[in-house]
Order: sequence, then C-alpha cells, then structure tokens
Amino acid sequence: MRRDGVAPVAGVYRALDRARRRGEDNDAMRFLFAETPRPLDIVFEDGDVLVVNKPSGVVVQPGRSWAFWSGTLAHAVMAHCCRDEGPADDWRPGVVHRLDKETSGLVVLAKTALAARSLRAEFAARGVKRVYLALLHGSPLETEGRVETHIAPDPTLRRMAALPLDGEGAYAASRYRCIEKLEEYSVVEFRLETGKTHQVRVHALYLGCPLAGDATYGGAGPLDPFLLHAGGLGFVHPRSRELLAFEAGLPPHFERVFVKLRRDV
Repeated sequence: MRRDGVAPVAGVYRALDRARRRGEDNDAMRFLFAETPRPLDIVFEDGDVLVVNKPSGVVVQPGRSWAFWSGTLAHAVMAHCCRDEGPADDWRPGVVHRLDKETSGLVVLAKTALAARSLRAEFAARGVKRVYLALLHGSPLETEGRVETHIAPDPTLRRMAALPLDGEGAYAASRYRCIEKLEEYSVVEFRLETGKTHQVRVHALYLGCPLAGDATYGGAGPLDPFLLHAGGLGFVHPRSRELLAFEAGLPPHFERVFVKLRRDV
C-alpha cells in the first residue's frame, strides 16, 4: 500500500514511472497491456473517479499468485484510463477498496491522487455507504438487526473469525434485513458500517446462517460460487463534494437461482 492510500497494481506503477522518466509512456502502455483487456461495465466516470460493476469471478487487483497477474479488474481499468495518451500527471492506479473474487457489484476507483486521498479518508471515517444482497443457508433468528463484533484471522483455519468486542481484531458492524425466506435459504440485505475483510461472510456465519455454497465459512448447498452482490454504493465526490449514490441490479445468475428456489418452495 502506498503512503497516499493507493494500492499500486503490482509492479505496473513502477514500470510506468520508469517509462515516464524516459518519455516512453505509450510504449509502456502497449507493452504492459498487450493482452485484450476484459470489458468494463462502467456505471459512472469523470476525471477523478470511476465506478464499475464487477462480475463474479474477477479478481480486483494482482496478488501474490501468478494466476492473478493478468485479467484482473485493475488491468482493465489501467488499460481503459491509459488507452490513448497515457496517464495524467497526477494519475494513480487507484484501487481504494476491494471485493472478493466471487462477489459481484459496485467498485469505486480513484483516477487522481486527490480522489485517492479523499476516498481513503471517507472509507476510514466509515462514510461510504455499501449495501450487499446475499443468499444464506438458513435464516437469522430475527428478521432484522445489527451485528457488532471484532474480526481477526482465525488461528486454526484459513479464514477470518468473529470475536468478542473486548477481544483481539478490528471492529466491524453490519445491519441486516431478511427480505425473503425460501425453504432452507433466505435472501438477506447487509448494510455495512465498516468494511473489513470478508465482513458479510463472517457476520452471516456469526448469525448462524453462512452464505449458501461458501465452503470457506461452512455454507452448505450446491452453489459455486456463493451469491453475494454489492448492489449499493454511495460516497462524496472528492472534488465537487456532491453526494453520489449508485445501484447495480442483480446479475442474471442470481435471478436464475432465485427463480428455481421459489419454484421449489
């Protein structure tokens, strides 16, 4: 993570910086993005921010695994923003938050250093509005409520765990509302007050009804991947200070699963 809060796209930023000093931006672009980038479902774009609707199965940015060094959302964004004359003077590959590979939905990316600083501060202050829809295996005991825990890595399993508020870990809070019950499953809306790793998945398990098909967190069912969609996103624009709010409808495979479950009720 850069000190200005922007997560660089692996070594790409360093390569661009070296190319910039040599005056070879366009050559660097062609070299780094020789592959055809995946298309972007752009919900909003201006000079500072880019909001996209990420499909399930796409990694947000390159990681340690070589399997994720191409075809990520960050690669597509870099190619989109630098496809003509190269990046502006204050441009950064601005991944300021992430969704899991399996999770679909809205992601905001910073196109300038100003936007990166502003969005990072808003995320840190818990000002960004995030709404998720999930299919759970089971139903919460209460139709709606609030979950408040600490979240930390599980010492025995490769996943995160919900811990008591007086224990270790980072504070995490979510509000939930059961929208529909479908036999052994339920459709639940989560509104995040914080944004910790795997927060919805951890809090669903804490409620006793993990995401259906989420094997990492004990979710039974034939679904692969699990159904988790970031359908609502709101934040203050870094330059105009206008409050922006976006919604993304459910992906087609969600609708197909819901139709089948309703038919089986």
